[in-house]
Amino acid sequence: MAVLELNDWNLQLFKDDGSLILSEPAAALYVKDKLIFGDRALQGCRLQPQSFADQYLARLGTEPLNNPLGDLKTQADLVYQHLKTIDVNQETTVLVPSHLSNEKLGIFLGIANRAGIAVKNFVDTALAYALDTVSEQPLHVLDIESHRASLTQISLEGTQRSVVSNRSFESIGFAPILNGWLNVIADEFIQKTRFDPLHFAQTEQQLYDKVKSYLVEEPQDDLQIELTQDKQNRQATISKDLLIDKLNSKVQQLDFSEVSSLALTPRVLQVPGLLETLRSTVPQVLIINEDELSGNISRLTSGSGSDNVTRTSIGTSSVSIFSSDKSPETSLPRPVTHLLAESHAHHLGHPKIKSSVEALDAPLRPGDKIKIGSETYLAISAD
Repeated sequence: MAVLELNDWNLQLFKDDGSLILSEPAAALYVKDKLIFGDRALQGCRLQPQSFADQYLARLGTEPLNNPLGDLKTQADLVYQHLKTIDVNQETTVLVPSHLSNEKLGIFLGIANRAGIAVKNFVDTALAYALDTVSEQPLHVLDIESHRASLTQISLEGTQRSVVSNRSFESIGFAPILNGWLNVIADEFIQKTRFDPLHFAQTEQQLYDKVKSYLVEEPQDDLQIELTQDKQNRQATISKDLLIDKLNSKVQQLDFSEVSSLALTPRVLQVPGLLETLRSTVPQVLIINEDELSGNISRLTSGSGSDNVTRTSIGTSSVSIFSSDKSPETSLPRPVTHLLAESHAHHLGHPKIKSSVEALDAPLRPGDKIKIGSETYLAISAD
């Protein structure tokens, strides 16, 4: 089963073993009567802003585009065309931000089916990433998209994890961060060279490309920017501290007053300086192990045999919470004692399930699902 992650900065497709097939922004550019997506679209976003769109995945609806791109007039039109470019020839689990409503997911399901993608189930992104994250305090998960950051609260009750609530911060997405840095750098160019790189589309695009690459290849010292306009090269050295100060000013607008333990997805770590800023803001900051994502998704979706597409926002972790006088460490999962079907729990020794359980290749863990006959059972540990 393939895994498609809906994030408009990192629209990602994985094989069932966790290997990455595709990662690109949900961004579209209509140029020369042709629609292009992903990083190629971002390379023209400042050159042709009227032919560019990049919020269609987050908005996910029939809302009209600010500027039609060819024959495409709505956000849903762009989602459909982008999905058509993704080659998925198997059933797919879709990771979805917690802020996406079930109504929007219903719209996405119809679009995906029309584009030839067989959606098997939806799983909340925050739960998928943080299922086995160890925390002594109530846990929040921070993820980042193109135009917002998403803060999701995860409840911890024994080994059970569930999504409780979500808040969005629209001042701290990748686009607002990049725009803030572009303004800082433009001010430096004006002061040092009397040249405004944002005055010309070509130099604005050059500057955007260079600052975007800064998110991937963070320099250890000041940022050197060279731009070309009318065959003239203009250079400026930008203090890294100026960019961090701008970032800090955005983070200070966010309310983390009720957050005691914050887990960060790998996307958050792409923003230079953001980890250090968050560590000075939140009592405990945890870095999610991306290597656990595939296994977490597998456990959250194993045994799902229903023909109806469901949204998974609750699951069983293989770690337990610890009291504050103990050091956090991974615990051994409690042994499975029963299989739960609807409201009835069957002991593993029950004749109805015993032979099927014994025939499994690997031992069951709490939270695993197994299909026996026409019924799907949830593996649990009961005292």
